[in-house]
Amino acid sequence: MQKVLISPAPLATMPGPYRDILTESGFELVFPPRRAQMTEAETIESLQGLKAVVAGSERYTPKVLDALPDLKVIARVGVGYDAVNIPHCTEKGIVVAYAPGANNQAVAEQTLMAVLVLAKSLMTQDAAIRQGLWPRQGYLPVRGATLGIVGLGRIGKAVTVRAKAFRMNVIACDPVVDESFNRAHDVTMLNFEEVLAKSDYLTFHVPSLPSTYKMIRSETLKLMKPTAFLINTSRGPVVNETDLVEALEKKKLAGAALDVFDPEPPPANHPLYKFSNVILTAHTAGVDQQALQDLAYSAAASIVKLSQGEWPAEQIVNGDVRAKFKW
Repeated sequence: MQKVLISPAPLATMPGPYRDILTESGFELVFPPRRAQMTEAETIESLQGLKAVVAGSERYTPKVLDALPDLKVIARVGVGYDAVNIPHCTEKGIVVAYAPGANNQAVAEQTLMAVLVLAKSLMTQDAAIRQGLWPRQGYLPVRGATLGIVGLGRIGKAVTVRAKAFRMNVIACDPVVDESFNRAHDVTMLNFEEVLAKSDYLTFHVPSLPSTYKMIRSETLKLMKPTAFLINTSRGPVVNETDLVEALEKKKLAGAALDVFDPEPPPANHPLYKFSNVILTAHTAGVDQQALQDLAYSAAASIVKLSQGEWPAEQIVNGDVRAKFKW
C-alpha cells in the first residue's frame, strides 16, 4: 500500500471525505510525529520513500526537494504556494497542486468580520466593559462606507457580494477586469493609488509576487485617509509592518486587521501588539472547519487523480511539468 503524508496538524484529528478518497484509492495515511509546522529536517525525514504529500505551510526548498528523490506530488492545502520552490519542482518532475476556490467564502467572511469589528470598536468596547466602564459613544456605520478591494479575483468577488449586502460602496483594482461582474454588483474599477485614496476600508486579496511585495509601505500609506482601516488576509509580505506601525503611532491610519505576517508567527515583542485598534489573527481566515475540509479534499483528490493517470489541470500550478511527470 502506498503512503501519503498528511502534513497540516489540524487534519491529524479531523475525519472527513479527504481521508475516504485516499484510503479508498489504496493509500495509507501517515502523519508527522509533531503537531506543528515541520522544519526542513522533519520534512525530509517524514517524506523519505513517499511519492505524495498533502502539504501545509512547511517549506519545500531546493535542499528539501533534492533530498526526496521519490516525491512526485506536493498538494497544498491552500490557494497559495509561495512556500514551494516551483521552478525546482518543475526541474525535478514534481507536480505542485493547489486548491483554487476552496476557501473563498471563509476568507470573505473574515474580511467582513474585520470591517464590522473595526467599525464598531468591538474589541475596545469589550475591554472597557470588563474594566467596569460603560462606553456608549457613537461608532461608525458600515452602510454607505467605501470598501476598496485590491485583487478582485475569487476571494475579492466573494467579499464584494457580502459588502453589497451591507450597502457598502465597492471600488477595486485588478489587472483583469470582469465587466459582467462589475456591472452586476456595481463595482467601480480604479487604479491602485485611487483605491487607496478613496477607501474607508482597504482590503487585500492578492498572491505573494514581486509585484505585490510591500505594496503597503510608507509611500502608499500616505495616500490613505487618516480615518481609513487596513485589512490584510492575503500574504504577510504585502505589508511593510514597520511602516504600518509608524502610521498607527502617528494616527495616520484609524486601525488595521491582519491575519498574515512576515515572518509567521510574528515575534513575541512585535510592536503591533500594543494597539487596541488592531485585530490580529493567526493566518486562520481561510481555514474555518468547512474550508479546511474542502481544501484537504481538493488536495487529496489531486493526488488520487495523478496516481491514476489523470491530469487535473485546473489544480496544477506548474503545468509545464507534465512532460517530465511520471507517477
